[in-house]
Amino acid sequence: MNKKSKVDARIEPVSRNKTADVIVTVLFLAVIFGFGTAILLIPDNEFSEDENRYLQKFPTYSSVSSFAKALADGSFGEDISEYYSDQFPLRNYFVGAKAVNEMLLLKGQNNDVVFGKDGYLLKRFDHSDEEMLFSNLDGIDEKLSETGLPVYMIIPPRSQDILHTKLPESFPKELSDALYERLNAYMADADLTYIDLRELLKKADSDGKEIYYKTDHHWRSGGAELVYRALAETIGFEPFTDLERKTVTESFFGTTWSAAGAKWISPDKIDIFVSDDDEGFVTEHIKYNDISRLTGTDEDITKRFEGFYDEKALEQKDKYSYFLSGNPAFARVYKDTNVKREKVLLIKDSFVNSLVPFLARHYDLDLVDPRYYQGSVKALTELSDYEFILCCINMDILTTQSVRLF
Repeated sequence: MNKKSKVDARIEPVSRNKTADVIVTVLFLAVIFGFGTAILLIPDNEFSEDENRYLQKFPTYSSVSSFAKALADGSFGEDISEYYSDQFPLRNYFVGAKAVNEMLLLKGQNNDVVFGKDGYLLKRFDHSDEEMLFSNLDGIDEKLSETGLPVYMIIPPRSQDILHTKLPESFPKELSDALYERLNAYMADADLTYIDLRELLKKADSDGKEIYYKTDHHWRSGGAELVYRALAETIGFEPFTDLERKTVTESFFGTTWSAAGAKWISPDKIDIFVSDDDEGFVTEHIKYNDISRLTGTDEDITKRFEGFYDEKALEQKDKYSYFLSGNPAFARVYKDTNVKREKVLLIKDSFVNSLVPFLARHYDLDLVDPRYYQGSVKALTELSDYEFILCCINMDILTTQSVRLF
């Protein structure tokens, strides 16, 4: 073989079978175009039962100028990204697969939910917005003091603030300690009466009591009972001692289970506390658009049922709405009797829903959810003869959302 032949041999390309390349390319394009087409053809889901929230819709604009503005400020990109994330086909399966992958990689969490001990799933908060917290508390204190009524306030802690026995050893628990030290110092100068729940609930957790659900961010009825007794001590009413615990379902999967995608976690059970004197109570959801009409007449009532619980909710994914049937902007819980009972205004979020049955045995309750109620709280107090106001808004909301009272 001459020199030229040797050179040609070295540079001659190696022949290969291109079938594998074609198959990979076809599969890749099929997945891309298949899911892209599916997003366009499959009707959008409006609500996710697994996550108990409304899903992002395709962004629409009233005019070309509003669309151009959205493009310029980046809001269109954020909305369309959230839309594709929410409406992606087989989304729940991919969330579950990601959770398994995170576990195999020993990350110990998924979608900001920590895989705790004993099957607990705890929502993670690394950085609490204290500026928003104290701004919210300033506004609440100012508006409620204008009513001239005695005001009590509790702030339900997040599960990570309480369940230190369930958190991984490496979790930065000191973040919660520092936050509550500053909160307690602030509330010492507030006009309202603040009832600190954290030490009470932490001790109960240390004693082995189940305070929060394993698969949800709310406290259990057992946690609500502890809070009820703490309120009785501060406010001065006599708590019931003959309440009996009753399990209503053993198949509850809550919000942290949905967010974590931890399909291997067992469901929670929901317990309630019942009394022989629970007859005659009524729950009503009432329209709030015209404060002068919050009278409970038939035309204003959007939902009405006997007792404190919506039995139909146990047949759906969001079983926590068994308590009060969800979160109406304005509701009333009262005892249908000729005997006059004291009335209390309760400014609340969903944490209070499981606390309401305890309090309603002592008082008729008007319930206001400030996330949805747009009426004047002061005007409301002028319409009714309230004994006092109890404000209960949890730490998650106070540090992540603007809470406004009008």
